[in-house]
Amino acid sequence: MQEVNPKSRRHLLHGGFLLVVGLFILGSYISIGPDVGGGVEEFQVGAGVGVFLVLLGSVIVWGGKDFFSRNSTTLEYYESIVIALGIALTARTFAFEPFKIPSGSMIPTLLVGDYLFVNKFSYGYRIPYTQKRVFMGAGPHRGDVVVFEFPNDPTKDYIKRIIGLPGDEIVYQEKQLYVNGTHIARTELGPYEYFGESGIRQYTTQFSEVIDGKPHTLLVDKMTFGGMPMRTVVPEGRYFVMGDNRDNSNDSRYWGFVPEYRLVGRAVALFWSRNDNPITWWNPISWWNSVRWGRLFTSIQ
Repeated sequence: MQEVNPKSRRHLLHGGFLLVVGLFILGSYISIGPDVGGGVEEFQVGAGVGVFLVLLGSVIVWGGKDFFSRNSTTLEYYESIVIALGIALTARTFAFEPFKIPSGSMIPTLLVGDYLFVNKFSYGYRIPYTQKRVFMGAGPHRGDVVVFEFPNDPTKDYIKRIIGLPGDEIVYQEKQLYVNGTHIARTELGPYEYFGESGIRQYTTQFSEVIDGKPHTLLVDKMTFGGMPMRTVVPEGRYFVMGDNRDNSNDSRYWGFVPEYRLVGRAVALFWSRNDNPITWWNPISWWNSVRWGRLFTSIQ
């Protein structure tokens, strides 16, 4: 019986691997269902990577046999790079993804210039090309800090705190929060100042609040109008979110609910944080002073 040279099948292994990774990456950006009119959403950069991997994998499967049957240094380098990139892309797609905080809607919990990891395993994984999510464990909880695709523009990622679960009644009146008829009490911690996105110093008050046993801090501007009273019931498959910077957050109070399939994952920890202090490249002291060292590798409450 004639033996089959393992090298003659290496192109199938490599090409198939790239095809599968590319298809799964595409599936995380493409959603077909009633909320998007049964169509395909706008591609992002990550989706472009998925298309490239699918095309490259197809070329290798159908035309790479001769190349992968050789013994060459170039092939060894290629295999090492592809395996490393494949592992990195798979981890980013299914496990952890880094994000940067660009705005102040989650101050004081998250500051502009914070870099964090989002755990995608927390809420399971959305089945590729569908709006159905396979949850791991109990799913999202009140008080979780979550990253999600902005419903009005899925190419943008937002980060807020979950306040209401499906079926919850949410009331926000005179800057006081009620969930299912229960007032969410808060404790005043004192004044809090920060520079807004326009560079103007903002004067607010910091409070401590506990939602479902999860303590966190938030900001309230006592000098601004509390807005019209709001009462709503969260529909099935949706979540109500708010920013911790209550008077400076574009959240569910203004644009509605977050669909379940839009959830990306739960924010778990900071791995880097940098302030807006100017950096002089020839002065290492300015580099050091620009880093918020006390925030590095801290968990997100």
